[in-house]
Amino acid sequence: MLNNEFAVVFTPDEGRLPQSAQLKRLAGSASRVLVFVASAADAQTLRDLDASRVEIVAVEDGGGWIGALNRALYPLVRSHTDILFVAPQYEFDEAAVVALRDAMRADPLYGFALPRTNTGGSASVPRMPGDEPVSSARDFDAFLEHLPEYAGGGIVHAAPVLVRASVLDTFGRLEGESFDLSDALARLFIRANRRGHSAVVSHRALFFAPESRAYEGPAAAPVIARASDLYRAIERRAALPDQVIEKLLWYRLKPKALRYVLFDIRNLAPGFNGTAQHILSLIPPLLELAGMFGIAPSFWVAQKSAEFHGLDQAMRERLIYELPDGSIFDACIRLSQPWSFSELRDQARLALVNMYLIMDAIAWDCHYIRMPHIDGVWRTAAATADGFVYNSGYTQRAFAQRFPQAASVPSAVSWCSLDPAEYFVAESGEQSQPAQAPYVLIVGNHYYHKGLYEVVHVLAASFPETRFKVLGEIGEQYPNVEQHPSGMLSHEDVDRLFRDCACLVFPSHYEGFGLPILKALAFGKQIIARSSTLLDEIGARVSPVEGIVPFETRSELLNAVAQVLGDAARLTARRTQPLAPAQPYGWRAAAQDILTLASRLIDDVATERCLDRLEFFYRSEQFDVERVGWTNADQNKIIFEVELEE
Repeated sequence: MLNNEFAVVFTPDEGRLPQSAQLKRLAGSASRVLVFVASAADAQTLRDLDASRVEIVAVEDGGGWIGALNRALYPLVRSHTDILFVAPQYEFDEAAVVALRDAMRADPLYGFALPRTNTGGSASVPRMPGDEPVSSARDFDAFLEHLPEYAGGGIVHAAPVLVRASVLDTFGRLEGESFDLSDALARLFIRANRRGHSAVVSHRALFFAPESRAYEGPAAAPVIARASDLYRAIERRAALPDQVIEKLLWYRLKPKALRYVLFDIRNLAPGFNGTAQHILSLIPPLLELAGMFGIAPSFWVAQKSAEFHGLDQAMRERLIYELPDGSIFDACIRLSQPWSFSELRDQARLALVNMYLIMDAIAWDCHYIRMPHIDGVWRTAAATADGFVYNSGYTQRAFAQRFPQAASVPSAVSWCSLDPAEYFVAESGEQSQPAQAPYVLIVGNHYYHKGLYEVVHVLAASFPETRFKVLGEIGEQYPNVEQHPSGMLSHEDVDRLFRDCACLVFPSHYEGFGLPILKALAFGKQIIARSSTLLDEIGARVSPVEGIVPFETRSELLNAVAQVLGDAARLTARRTQPLAPAQPYGWRAAAQDILTLASRLIDDVATERCLDRLEFFYRSEQFDVERVGWTNADQNKIIFEVELEE
């Protein structure tokens, strides 16, 4: 209960008057209710409402209004009565005023308490210009419930605001000209704040102004001379983690028909590689299934890559090359692992939900390719991401072993397609080639962990009469080896290499999945691959499809290849896969698993990890500010210069 502990001042706004029922309620709980009006007609309308214990004061201009207001405030301030300044369009109840009072009493130097508003004021909900009008104050309940009861650091530049009587008594008469009091309240706040008093924002007090048109944007601060500290404070406040997360949270919770999800595919190269195949294979089913989850997808991609892969022709309306300032989404999903802190930071500021697709931990395990910062990047992702998608159970276990915090993060295994039929491409008449001598296809690249150089050397020397074709680079020439650099061949040429070979040798020591294995199975080829738990996982998932022959030693590799060469003509002629997995898992299922996890995380509306990552990057940038300050002390002089000017 308030027990007449405060007075209410309604600012004048011609044609707008407080609601009669609200005035009557306030008259029963406030010590005084003063309604300033801008015309005699408004004054008469209020008198006709028969709002007893409500004082009506008509004013004609800004100067007269401020003078009349100061005269009315004097006895209230001297009697230690706190003042609530509010515009007539706002609706609020006693609970909101109690919340303001309690927040201001939390600290003796809180001289101002700000309510949240749907429009206008000093602490409006961070809506986006153009947002549809909100029909009820209840639409903000879920948003406010996710915020703490109150938070310091508010900045006063407009009503509504509850002002402590001692602040008004100590820091003087209100000075301004505008009817909405924005200039007068801002000046009062500046004077008080320079002497240590600050503002608290109550997230349990909502002042609601009925809306009839789209949201136009937050109220601009008034223009006041010698107040650079006010404008600097407003600018800095916008960068605070708690302010950024409010924008992301409101975007997630505001009424809208769809959830908007940004897929970050900037790692898609303008060329052919496993990552590109993975991403490009996921896009069609993601587009197909998104509507089932109430999701509108967009894809953030480099323009050069989009043009190379034809995405600009197939789905231009879904592509984003440069994100407009202020872009926000319900979720941001990177369809590959993050490689830099900037990529983590980008997602942190774009959406309440951040997800990453982890393809392997090779760049952390193998020191010859480990970037100096990748440990920090992946530690941060493990500590702050909302969800992980893994391309295999093997990758999921490996990443959690190396980054234990990832084990507790919601996740899904979204395998690359395990259905060989999805990798099969029928040979067209234009693609048919004259019969050639059988050859063995070896796939890899120049990285050590691919094991390509050693295997090509052994096989070329052990089978000098056998033709080998290598999809990858080994840096050394052999008379019986034909080399094709990775990523340089067209899809058709790669298909032909797989279709026409006698078998595939896949010597990689370390993979997150192994797409060449599925491509070879699609054409019914035998695969001689280095033994691993990943290979076992793939074999189990594609069963009863057969043809995967593991090897561990050089002799096992040579024996397996020799057996193929003994039946090379027949194996070369085989170009289709007669079997299918007992439980087919294709790209559509992979996309569905990604969208299922994303939808669940969006629905959960959790804020803790989002705030953690925003705090991380905010503190990092604060350190940058500090380092600048070591050589540039001007940033520490501004406040004193303003004070001296005054």
